[in-house]
Amino acid sequence: DKRLVAYYTLSAGQASVDIDSLRGWLQEQLPAYMIPVAYVLLDALPLTP
Repeated sequence: DKRLVAYYTLSAGQASVDIDSLRGWLQEQLPAYMIPVAYVLLDALPLTP
């Protein structure tokens, strides 16, 4: 069973993200199969050398 997970970071000075609002916006923009089932907050996106 495949599931899509969204990893995200916050902009400088941004305290949080309202996941319900984000999910609602994504549902208006994307087909259902592209909507993540989980959202993971990261301090920074990992970079490979």
